[in-house]
Amino acid sequence: MAKETYSIGEISKKTGVSIRTLHFYDEKGLLQPEKHPTSGHRIYSEEDIKTLHQIMTLKFLGFSLDKIGGMLKERNFHMGLIDSLRMQAKKLEEDKERIEIALATIKRTIALLESEGEVDSNILMSIISSMQTEKEQREWAEKYFDKNVVEQIFEISEEEKLEWEKASVKFYKQVKSLAGRPADDADVQHMLREFFSAIAVVLDTESLREFVKVGNLTEEDSRKIEEEIDRFVPNPLTKEETEWLEQVMDSFLEKYDINEFLSKSK
Repeated sequence: MAKETYSIGEISKKTGVSIRTLHFYDEKGLLQPEKHPTSGHRIYSEEDIKTLHQIMTLKFLGFSLDKIGGMLKERNFHMGLIDSLRMQAKKLEEDKERIEIALATIKRTIALLESEGEVDSNILMSIISSMQTEKEQREWAEKYFDKNVVEQIFEISEEEKLEWEKASVKFYKQVKSLAGRPADDADVQHMLREFFSAIAVVLDTESLREFVKVGNLTEEDSRKIEEEIDRFVPNPLTKEETEWLEQVMDSFLEKYDINEFLSKSK
């Protein structure tokens, strides 16, 4: 009994794969049917159809054509497929996580811009970088802070994150506007009070004490931490603005019992 064969047009209609794609698969060596000895037209068999369905399935699962070609040539296709599927599942989980982070970042950025209007590009990029690297920031924070502090900082709702980001944008805008004024300037004092009040929403008094310890490190350790943080969240301030902020912040913390101040802010 003669084996049933199909032309390239029939295969295209039967499987929904375009003729152009079938030509490409032939050129890539993925699916090379017999050729008619006279006309040179491609002649597809039932086995070719099975191979085409394997290609379509593996492509749907996210494998590259080069990877698919290697898998189809393996003698023990079943065992090779299991290993490949495990690796592909891991890759897709990682892709899923990246997509979810990107989607959440986009939504929060839209909400932030709708709320705050025009935002300095350096400030905006810093905030977006912070959104994108929350996982890495948490891993870093776990090296320096107690579990309770880390949980209070990172285990908050999307709405709470957005409120913190709004407060950060406002704070950076104020720093850029007020930089150069004396530490006892009324507007500077008001800015710092608002900043620490925003922290008080996130941290309880005990956690704050733990948090403040990092600010009392040696100059060398502080510089190391700043460099590590900059990998996740680039500083949107100029060198001059940063130095001024450090000075007025030190003056503010020397003047006030920050724990008492924050407990009153709750």
